[in-house]
Amino acid sequence: MIYIINFCDQTARFLVDPLNTHFSLVTRCVACAVAVLVGIATLGTALAISGLWRKLRPIQEKNQTHETLSKLFNSILNTGEERINKENFIGSPPLGSPNPLDLVVDSFDSPEKEPFDEQCPQTDFPLRLPINRFNFPEKEPFDDACPEPHFSLSNIGEETPSRDALQQFSDEDLITFRAALSKVKAGEVILFELDDHSKFVVWYNEAFSAINIQEENYYRDGHQIDKLGIIIDDRGKITSLRINNVAKDSNRVPDAFLPQVQESFKAALRHSSHYRTRLTHHSDYAPIVITIVRRGIKEIPAFHLQKFSQVIQEAKGRQDDSKIYDDPKIYVEFLKDDLSLDIGVDQGGLSLDYLDELFDGIINSPILSFQSMESSLLVLPRTKESYQHLQPLPKLNKQEQTLYEDIGKVMMYCCQSQVVPEEWGSYHMGRHFDEALFKGVLCLTAQEIDTPFENLAVPTLLRMCEALLSADKGREDMDYLMRRIIWVETFHLLDDETVLEVARELIYADCLPIDLTLNNKGEEPDMEKIQSSKTHFLTCLTDSVFYQEGSHGQLGIQLAPLHAIAKGMKALCRRSDELITDELSWNNFMTYRSFQEVSDKIQGSLDRKTIANQMTLDLGLVDQIHKVNQNSSYWLNAQDAKGEIEKKMGWLQEWIRDEKEGATQDELKRLLKFLTASSSFPKGREIVVKAQCERPFSPVPIVHTCSFEIELAPEPSSYGKHHDHTKEEFITSLKEIALTHPSAYSMM
Repeated sequence: MIYIINFCDQTARFLVDPLNTHFSLVTRCVACAVAVLVGIATLGTALAISGLWRKLRPIQEKNQTHETLSKLFNSILNTGEERINKENFIGSPPLGSPNPLDLVVDSFDSPEKEPFDEQCPQTDFPLRLPINRFNFPEKEPFDDACPEPHFSLSNIGEETPSRDALQQFSDEDLITFRAALSKVKAGEVILFELDDHSKFVVWYNEAFSAINIQEENYYRDGHQIDKLGIIIDDRGKITSLRINNVAKDSNRVPDAFLPQVQESFKAALRHSSHYRTRLTHHSDYAPIVITIVRRGIKEIPAFHLQKFSQVIQEAKGRQDDSKIYDDPKIYVEFLKDDLSLDIGVDQGGLSLDYLDELFDGIINSPILSFQSMESSLLVLPRTKESYQHLQPLPKLNKQEQTLYEDIGKVMMYCCQSQVVPEEWGSYHMGRHFDEALFKGVLCLTAQEIDTPFENLAVPTLLRMCEALLSADKGREDMDYLMRRIIWVETFHLLDDETVLEVARELIYADCLPIDLTLNNKGEEPDMEKIQSSKTHFLTCLTDSVFYQEGSHGQLGIQLAPLHAIAKGMKALCRRSDELITDELSWNNFMTYRSFQEVSDKIQGSLDRKTIANQMTLDLGLVDQIHKVNQNSSYWLNAQDAKGEIEKKMGWLQEWIRDEKEGATQDELKRLLKFLTASSSFPKGREIVVKAQCERPFSPVPIVHTCSFEIELAPEPSSYGKHHDHTKEEFITSLKEIALTHPSAYSMM
């Protein structure tokens, strides 16, 4: 026992006092080294235990002991975990709300109002953000993410989804998602709503670089239920995902949470979009400034349409002696995926790109419905609800009515835009709608537009149908509908033989009730019943015009959207004189302009001959460079260079003009998107063809979308496998490089 005590005493002295002079020099050196190693091991063990505790700390059922120990470890390690008081909600009114510009700060406890479901971007004009304030208890920023959700799903935490997060969201989307939420002010969250009207909140925890999503009521009450936590790295990869407060082995988002992630992404895009007007008295500065993520235009097109419509009205409502606000220009700033500013400078090209993408997004969005026209490959608006025989014409809901009116306002904005100043030019929105739309709109008077759609008279509705049918003279298959409209208009003059013809046609079209046929068999009309029920028969004839299904679709489902678009156009119709009323201003507009003229001004043209003929040569640069470099090998002979550029411009013009073997309509739209940033060509503009002036020359034209300039190589050139030595090689290079992603070049 004495030996053991002596051994322990010597060991303790060895570790505690390694420099004791009783030890030899070698023993003291060894003792010092051992003491250092033991100290490091002791500290490392303590840190390892602490780290293990912090890793295992998010348990299912927290209790007072757990909280006490957690705080003790935090204080010992001095981690300084920051608690975020997420007490403010940011939101904006849902689509179709009365007037977002009149909203004021509201309290959540107020029984009159509910928190809004969309983010309202910052503006320079008098717009107050509706901020609903809550007094929520403090929460842990990310470590308590997602206890058991209330969804009635089995094994929600198990990895059973059919799609993973990277299949649902691209890396670019996730980068934008993270960047947009990181811009939200500390202490604020964004409220959004799902299709089933359930409300959720999303916020960003900067301390953990984490995105949190939770059902709004649970968040408000301080419950840790229905909460999803996601960490996204700088490359757009999900590196950590927590559900039910448990870190998951896989980073895939379960299907049950995908709607929340999708809608929160859209809410983040809304938050990162900014529409504002600015005071200016100089024509070099556009009064309207738009700063948005470019890909977000098609992700949330209805939001952008509403914000653009609002900011147009705000700008036009300002009074200024310089008249700048009579035709307010727009300046677009596109943001990259990480919300940094892109390099494009808008002198007209980015604005055209924005308008074209906006309406392309609207047409392809499920929020509205459109009918494709076989004759033009374009679309006409329609109601989502089909028309039922002998029933009232389908109407629009409040949201659809607002959006169609906004479409009309943007159309009128484009129609009234002028090429003043020249550096900005006029605006057009791209060729998306069949021009029959504009004939249907222009047939309405101001009084008819102000009348609610459900109160419109039958002659007005038939006139709209006639305008739609007569816009395309080549549609012989529509003659039967035009004939029926004439029968309705002259019904009191029809003789018995004509009435019999009308009745038989209605039987063939399945539009005559069986009680007006012989023996109620639906085979032959009963003229005695028809003569005694002429009012009912006239109703059936009129209804057949709206109901008949054809290659054009049903006319009855196209009338309500046209009326709403006309209402929006009339709202922004400019008065040439202050003494002229709004009614007279619209009636003058619809009387003295043809629908083709209005369509081309608003949408631009896809006429092949016009586009090809508007290409002009500007070879002054060739002569200048040749004069400077005539004694060097920098440039070809000036005449050879001019001949090469003229030859390639000729190839391009031939390809545009040739409808059979040249560019298809889709390729033509892509070409225009590449050359001018819009999928159509504006009236009164030219495409100026110049020479590339720097080697290496490109076989694909270099474009300047703001000025409508293209530069062609002055000598045969190559880029990888692409060449422009022949017409076939030149067109192939153009298709494979430029037309594959034409919008990517609209920033040039």
